[in-house]
Amino acid sequence: MPIKAAIARPTVVRGVALAVLLMMGLLLRLWIATSPGFEWDVGTNQGWAKSAVLLGLAQSYTEQLDGNMLPNYPPFSLILFGSIGHVYYAGWGDDFAAHPTAFRLLIKLPAILTDLGTALLFYFLLKRWRSRSAGLLAAAIFTFHPAVLYESAYWGQTDSIFTFFMTAALGLFAGGWMVAAGALIALALFTKVQTVMLGLFFLIISLLAGWKNFVKVCAGALPVAFLVLFPYWLGGNLQAAINVMADSVGYYSIVSSASYNLWWTVLSDSAGTIQDTELLFGIISYRHLGFLLFFLANIYVTALFWKRWRPFRPGRAAFFTLFAAAGFLAYTFFFVSTQMHERYLFPFVALGFPMAFINRKGALLYTAVSLLFLSNLMGWLPWTSIDRTLFSTFPTLDVLIAVCQLFAYIAVARYLFALERKILPPAKQDRISAWIHARLHHLRRWCKMPTRMPLKRWAEVLK
Repeated sequence: MPIKAAIARPTVVRGVALAVLLMMGLLLRLWIATSPGFEWDVGTNQGWAKSAVLLGLAQSYTEQLDGNMLPNYPPFSLILFGSIGHVYYAGWGDDFAAHPTAFRLLIKLPAILTDLGTALLFYFLLKRWRSRSAGLLAAAIFTFHPAVLYESAYWGQTDSIFTFFMTAALGLFAGGWMVAAGALIALALFTKVQTVMLGLFFLIISLLAGWKNFVKVCAGALPVAFLVLFPYWLGGNLQAAINVMADSVGYYSIVSSASYNLWWTVLSDSAGTIQDTELLFGIISYRHLGFLLFFLANIYVTALFWKRWRPFRPGRAAFFTLFAAAGFLAYTFFFVSTQMHERYLFPFVALGFPMAFINRKGALLYTAVSLLFLSNLMGWLPWTSIDRTLFSTFPTLDVLIAVCQLFAYIAVARYLFALERKILPPAKQDRISAWIHARLHHLRRWCKMPTRMPLKRWAEVLK
C-alpha cells in the first residue's frame, strides 16, 4: 500500500496543480470578461442569441430582432448562441437588456471554456508526446497566454471555439482516432468557415493514411453534418444555413480588414479600401493570388513531411510534424489571403503551440509570432493606455508590425524545412518510395557509365 501511494503521489500533485491552474484561468477570464470589449461584436452575438430564442433557431437566419445584422456564421455557431440565449431566458426572463453584465459574461462563456479546454488538451497531448512536465507547462502557458486572454475574455470574439475543435481533431488524428478526428473537423467547419484553412491539408493526410483511415474520417464527419443541419431542416430554413457557408468567400471583399499581413506590408492602410477582385499588374486578382500562394504552401508542407504520414503511424515525429504543418498553414492563411481580419491569426496560437516544445528556436519563433499577433489586435482595439499611446504616437507602427510578420513568416517556413532535414530523425521509407529511390540510384549510376561496357557489366548494374 505505501508503494502504491508513493507511485500515485506525483500524479495527484500534477492533477491538483492542473486544477488550480485552470481555476485561476477561469477566474481571471471572468474578471476580464466584465469589460465591454468590442461592443459591436459582443452586441451582434447577443442579438443572434436573443433572436434564436424569441424567433426560433431556423427562423433567426433570415430574420433578426431590433434591426440586428443577419447571421453570417455557420449553423453550429448559431446553435451555441441560441443555447446561451436559452440559459439567459431561463435565469432572467425575456428582457435581454435588464442584466447586461450577466448577458455579456454568458455570451463570452463558450470562448472562455474552449480556451481552457484547449489548455487541458495540450496538457494531455504534450504529456503523451513530450513529457509529463511539458504537459503541465503547456497547460500553464496556454491558460495565461496574453493573446488568448485578450481575444476571448476581453474582446469577446469566438475564434477559440472552432480552433479548439481543429486542435482536438488534429490531436486525435495524430493518435490514430480517425472517426473522432473526422467528427471534430466537421464540427469546426460548421462553427467557422475559416476551418477551410485545414481543409486540403486534412484531405491530404487522410488519403496518405490509407483508404481505410480516410473512410473512418468521413464516417465521423457525415453524422455530425446531419445532426448540425437537422434543426434547420425541421425549421424549414436549411437552404439559408447552407447559403451562409457557401457565400462566406467574398463577404468582406477587401484586400485586408486590419490584418497586418503581406498585403498590409505592401499597401499599408489602403489595403482596407482596395477590392480584392482588382487585378494586380493587370494579370491576377489579389484574391486569386492569395489562393495560389496558399495552395503552394499546402504543396510545400506535403512535399516536406509526406514520408512521415504515409503509411501513418502514431508517434512523436508524426505529432510534431502534423502540428507544425497545420500551424504554418494557419499562419499562411492569415498572411497571404485577402479579406483577413486582425484576429484570424488566432488558430496559429493553438496549432503552432507544440512547435514551442521542439527546441529553443521553435519556442522563440512561436513567441515572436504571438507577440506580433497581440500587437495587431491592440492596433485595432487598444487594451491599455500604453498601446493606445504607442499607436497614436507612431502612425506607421502598423506597417512595421506587418514587415516583422513578413520576416517571421519566412523564418517559420525555413524552420519547417530544418525540422524535417536536421531536427527530427530520418523518416522510414515505405515500399513504394524505397523502390523509387532505388530506381533513381540506378539511373544516376547509369548516367555516369562510359558508353562502352561489357554486356555482363550492364546486366549486373540493371539487375
